[in-house]
Amino acid sequence: MTEPLTRPEVDAKLEAIEARMDGRLLRMEAVAESIKEDAKEIRSDVKSLKSTVIATAIGAVIAIVLGIAAFNATLTSNMMSAFQMGQQSTHAKQ
Repeated sequence: MTEPLTRPEVDAKLEAIEARMDGRLLRMEAVAESIKEDAKEIRSDVKSLKSTVIATAIGAVIAIVLGIAAFNATLTSNMMSAFQMGQQSTHAKQ
């Protein structure tokens, strides 16, 4: 059988375990700090992306509205021209 540990040996083992745990804790804190910094960077990127999406959506809506207005104006102009040509051909036949 093994001999029982003396109090100084147990204290030494506990101190060694505590030192290893302190080292692990420091590494975990460093990892947590790194994750925190990455999260800040991601938040700023998301805010930038959000602004870009909003600006693009507004631009698309404006382009669609102006396109519809231009189409409407062209259609109205063509209809008026056709109506006037019909009137002129009617007057010319009389």
